[in-house]
Amino acid sequence: MKTASPALTALINSGKFERADVYTIALKGGLTLRYADHDQPLTFGAETWTLGPLLKRSRTELSVGIEVDEMEVTFTPTDFSLINGKPFAAFVSGGGFSGARLTVQRAYTPPGWGDVVGLVHVFSGRVSDAGLGGGTVRVVVRSDAELLDAMVPANVYQPGCLNGLYDDACGISRAAHQAAASVTGAQAPSRSFFSTSLPQAAGHFSMGTLTFTSGPNAGVSRTVKQHLAGGALRMIAPLPITPGAGDAFTIAPGCDGTRATCGGRYFNLNRFRGTPLIPVAETIT
Repeated sequence: MKTASPALTALINSGKFERADVYTIALKGGLTLRYADHDQPLTFGAETWTLGPLLKRSRTELSVGIEVDEMEVTFTPTDFSLINGKPFAAFVSGGGFSGARLTVQRAYTPPGWGDVVGLVHVFSGRVSDAGLGGGTVRVVVRSDAELLDAMVPANVYQPGCLNGLYDDACGISRAAHQAAASVTGAQAPSRSFFSTSLPQAAGHFSMGTLTFTSGPNAGVSRTVKQHLAGGALRMIAPLPITPGAGDAFTIAPGCDGTRATCGGRYFNLNRFRGTPLIPVAETIT
């Protein structure tokens, strides 16, 4: 059931109103984007939805029961559509919408686009897919019922640890193991391979996560495929833009889920949730 304030109810019942959709995108890093599907900014309370990329969304269908609802939103960026100083499409292609939450509301005003009287919730969910094509950015948003699509039972017997590194079950502090460094000019960099000032031994940051804090890739994160001798890093997926000498980043080591890494690197065996001594499956013929 959708709810509305008495003032909004009275406006809608009068039959004389204007309406437009407003989009709120909460990014994983803490930044919140607000765009209005209109030709002027809209304000309600302390929040303002500005003019951004052109927006178009699919129709929504809400079902009774446990069913995953879905909405597709298409963004057509303009030359002025920037996020953290980067073009909208480049930010999205660099994983900027990964883990984001999008909420669509409908704003109602008196005729002539006066002050917004109220908002009605239309849809909210998690961004599950984002792709580029034909000058547009297509984002698929799925309702929270998707979180129920989990394996039952949740725990299985396997050699590797069931925890995710740095999650609540693991208990390891990312900040305690994170390092800060920068790209160096020791060799010509590419979008997936570059030298750094990291002093740690080769392999320390393999399968870890790197996030740029300055330069053209600021805010972009990538998984490290290899940490080589001398501090060189190879990414699993290429960066949007080739980094330059002096570009700063933070990096945290990864974990292969083995008992040896849990105890030898993180001293966290009391939280290890793997079963490395489980017997190997045998087939009787």
